Amino acid sequence: MEKSDLMDPGKIYEDKWANEKRKRQLEMYDNIPPELLGDQFLGEFRTDSGMVTVVCRDFGEQDGDLIKVLLNDEVVVSRLVLTNGYKSFEIPLVPGINKIDFQALNQGSLGFNTAEFKLIDDKEKQISQNQWFLATSKKATLVITKN
Repeated sequence: MEKSDLMDPGKIYEDKWANEKRKRQLEMYDNIPPELLGDQFLGEFRTDSGMVTVVCRDFGEQDGDLIKVLLNDEVVVSRLVLTNGYKSFEIPLVPGINKIDFQALNQGSLGFNTAEFKLIDDKEKQISQNQWFLATSKKATLVITKN
C-alpha cells in the first residue's frame, strides 16, 4: 500500500530506544563534578618533533559539538565539528613553549561538549591521550615544550 496511516513498528522501537539512550546520557552528565566543566589543564609534555597530529572525536552522543583550536593564542582550526568518527589535523610546533587550547564553541544538543583526543608526534609516538567535558567558551589546555 502506497498510502497507509499505519505506523511502522520498527520506528516506534527506534524512537523508544533513542529516548532511553538520551536519558542515560543526561544522567551521566548529572554526575560530572562542576570543576570538570570549566577550563581544564590537560598536562605539560616535551618533544623533539616539529609537529603533532591531533586525532579527536566526540566520545559521547554525536550531537553537534563544535571546537576551535588555538596554538599560542593563534587560531589553527577555526571550527571543527566533532563526530563519533576520528578526525585528524596537524599542528606545527615552534621551539620552546607551545600552548594548545581546545575551546568549546557550543555544547551540542545533549549537554556538554565532550571529546576524546590523542596527540601523536612526527615519529608516530603518542604524546598524550585525554578527554574533556566543557561548557560553552571554556578551554581544555595543554602545553608542549619543543626541545
